[in-house]
Amino acid sequence: MTTVRPTYSSSWHRVCDLRPRVRAGVRVTRQRFRGRLWYLFHDPSSTSHYRMSRPAYAFAGLLDGRRTVDEAWRIANESLKDEAPTQDEAITVLGQMHTSNLLHGELAGDAELLLRRRTRQRQREARGYILNILFARFRVADPDALLDVVRPVLGPLFSVPGLIGWIAMMFVGAAIAAVHWDRLVSEATGLISASNLVLLYGASVLGKLAHEAAHGIACKQMQHREGAGESSSGVHAIGVMLLVLIPLPYVDASSAWTLRSRYRRAVVGAAGMMSDLLLAAVAMIVWSRTAPDSMVHGFALNLAFVGSVSSLVFNANPLMRFDGYYILTDLIGQPNLYQRSRETLLRLMRRWLFGMRDEPVLTVWRGETAGLCAYAACAAIYRVLILIGIIALIATQWFALAIPLAFVGVIAFAVVPVGRLFAYLANNPALGRHRRRASLVTGGLAVFILGVVSLIPVPDRVRAVGVVEPVDATDVYAESAGVLDFVAEASGVVAPDAALVSLLNPELDAEIGATEARLEAAALGRRRATGVDPAAEIAFGERERALRDLLATLSARRSALDIHASAGGVWVPASAAVVLGAFVERAEPLGRVVDSAHLRVRAAVSQRQAGVVDASSMGVEIRARGSADRSIVAERSGVQRAGEDADEPFEVLIGLDGSTPLRVGQRVSVRFEAAPKPILTQVVRAARQMLQRATRAEPARGNGERS
Repeated sequence: MTTVRPTYSSSWHRVCDLRPRVRAGVRVTRQRFRGRLWYLFHDPSSTSHYRMSRPAYAFAGLLDGRRTVDEAWRIANESLKDEAPTQDEAITVLGQMHTSNLLHGELAGDAELLLRRRTRQRQREARGYILNILFARFRVADPDALLDVVRPVLGPLFSVPGLIGWIAMMFVGAAIAAVHWDRLVSEATGLISASNLVLLYGASVLGKLAHEAAHGIACKQMQHREGAGESSSGVHAIGVMLLVLIPLPYVDASSAWTLRSRYRRAVVGAAGMMSDLLLAAVAMIVWSRTAPDSMVHGFALNLAFVGSVSSLVFNANPLMRFDGYYILTDLIGQPNLYQRSRETLLRLMRRWLFGMRDEPVLTVWRGETAGLCAYAACAAIYRVLILIGIIALIATQWFALAIPLAFVGVIAFAVVPVGRLFAYLANNPALGRHRRRASLVTGGLAVFILGVVSLIPVPDRVRAVGVVEPVDATDVYAESAGVLDFVAEASGVVAPDAALVSLLNPELDAEIGATEARLEAAALGRRRATGVDPAAEIAFGERERALRDLLATLSARRSALDIHASAGGVWVPASAAVVLGAFVERAEPLGRVVDSAHLRVRAAVSQRQAGVVDASSMGVEIRARGSADRSIVAERSGVQRAGEDADEPFEVLIGLDGSTPLRVGQRVSVRFEAAPKPILTQVVRAARQMLQRATRAEPARGNGERS
């Protein structure tokens, strides 16, 4: 459908006689996005940029201070014909350039009223600080002169040899992490504890400094390679940003938008993540070479955690306007992806829901429209989910701080959007004759969504990981030390009194031989002393009896080297270390004989999940790891607390019949399903459980501090 573009505007008389000109010093850079030519206006004295299309530039480029706005518009119409901007579009270009401080000239009062957007822009920025208090920014200084000094030294790192060296360091860091993985995971479990906050924040500040410095140096280096003059480009803002209310440094490298090459712009965007990962690799080397209890060791672990997790989880995510977002926009050629996708989705909704068919289309083909709408929806959902996750995480440690954050989140993501929607429906003149339909559709959608989340039941289920274990089992221990000479086949069915393990003990055999020889010598001495020396006969006799008892004990120990099954079942060795030739100590566990006809699954569920498990039916669905397409239906036989502490998880026991294909020790996925409940009911229950956990944890922490 062709979009209607009215040529004339009722407000044209306010601006037609103006003679503005582009401010001196403003740079214009030509760029190509998806095959289309664009012009980027940038004033080096500020951080504002304005990108316009070729028809808009054909009009704006004629503003030299001598021509009137009307003359420039007519010249553009004569040269571009149908592609020329309309009067409304020309007014929009003038207003945006005026807002960006790119125009110079005296404006009449009515024109100033039409074009002045600065006050409203400042109001929007103030509202942005309030609504985005978790991610606010405050400018402090201009680092451009310092970066000019540093660039010749560190700038060559952003080259092919530098990339090769960076990849080599990544391999080294990854290899160290893989070799020490178990130890690394064990030490990383305490990184978010209160006692580690100082080291974690210090590592975050250092990592962020390196991250932002890398952006600035890369920006200066890429501008240098494109031949940009030092006076007309650079990095002119450094300051402090609030990341979830935590102050961290930032550098404004938005001047990288003036680079003609999208690949150089992508390098600037990726420089921060490369710095994070490089710092993490160096920290891993330091961590592996220092004493576990030293402060350097702990700080290196925090630095590795911050550099890797923040880079891979947050900065690389294109759904948030961090580095990954700008890299994506440069590579796919979609500038202002967030705003454009959001506006595309809103325009599409107005066209199809409100019936505003004259709403202009911003995309060229349907695939682009679908992609932009999908991105806008995913970004909005992700922002809400990440805020909920942050608030939930903070609530587990500082519940009092989570309350105002939740309040701000509700205002920013619920109250303000709903208020804007009502204001739009009530006052926006663009709706016109579509206002009634828009109000009815909006009300109907609200009722429909409310009904879906509050009335329609959805599955209420819990998943847990369980381990298959026998109900009855006989543990087998080494009754005497020795070397393994025979071990029955693992997981094989054995009959009662079947041989399980056979040990060799040459020292025991030698001791038995020596004891037998001493016993024979004592018996011979007793016979010789009989009738000749009664006292010697008595002494030899007592020695003979002691040696016979010792020989019996040693013989019993030798007999214990051959271990047999006391009952039939499946033989399961204790570990992979039970192999031929291995030496085992006395009383060391060797394995167990389990009753394969009576197995059960033991699964652990948290306090939050216990309510769903208790309300679920007796039927439980079990799926073996690696066989997700095959399920087993069993019945839970009991629920018990794993420990005496009230915060300990619950253990659920699930009985299995004798025909089950599961094996002892196998890990399975268990699903408990209660009666379906509406989404709103489940959300309220989760919030109530979180509130109960937080209020129960606060007195516990307080008592710990007082003690």
